[in-house]
Amino acid sequence: MKINKKDILIGVLIVVAVILSAIIVLKEIPHREERTQEYLQQQTDALTHDIACIEKFRNPYMGNASNTTQIFGWLPLCDVPKTFELDSDARIVFVKMQQNVQEIGTAKVRRDVVYAAVAAMASIDNLEGVTFVFPDETYTVTRTKAKEILGESLVDLLSADMWKKQVQEKLTDTDFVNGFYEV
Repeated sequence: MKINKKDILIGVLIVVAVILSAIIVLKEIPHREERTQEYLQQQTDALTHDIACIEKFRNPYMGNASNTTQIFGWLPLCDVPKTFELDSDARIVFVKMQQNVQEIGTAKVRRDVVYAAVAAMASIDNLEGVTFVFPDETYTVTRTKAKEILGESLVDLLSADMWKKQVQEKLTDTDFVNGFYEV
C-alpha cells in the first residue's frame, strides 16, 4: 500500500483537529465558565456591577410588573431571596428581602440599595421610589432625593461612563450614600 501526499495531509489535519478540540474542551470551556461565574459574582455588588446588563428593562412605566420586578434580578443584591409589592398609585416598588442587613453587612446593603434604586428609577421613567424592606431594617430611596443629589436626569446616567463617574465611583463615599436616605 502506497501512502500519498493527500493521505498524509488528511492525517495531519485530523491530528490537528483532535488537538484543537482537546484544547478547547480542556482549557477554553472551563475558563469561559470561570469568567461567567466571576461576572455573575461581580453583578451582586454595586462597586463591580455592569450597568449595561439592565438596558433590556428600560421602560416608561412601572405598570409592566414583570419587567419592574425582573430588573432587580440583575442589580446588586440579586443573590438575596426577595418578593415584591408594587404600589401603582404612589409608583413605588417594595422589595421585601428575606435576609437580615446584619448578615449581609450594613455598608454593603446601603451602597447596593442606592445603586439598585437609582438604576431602577433611571430605567423605569415613572418609578418614584424604591423601598427595600429587610427583616431588621428598611431603606427608601426616592426619585426626588436621587435627582437632588445627582443633579441630572436619571436616564442620562445610564451610559456606562456616566454611570461609573456619577454613581458607581461615589459609592465608596459614606456621606454620598447616606445622602440618599431620609433622616
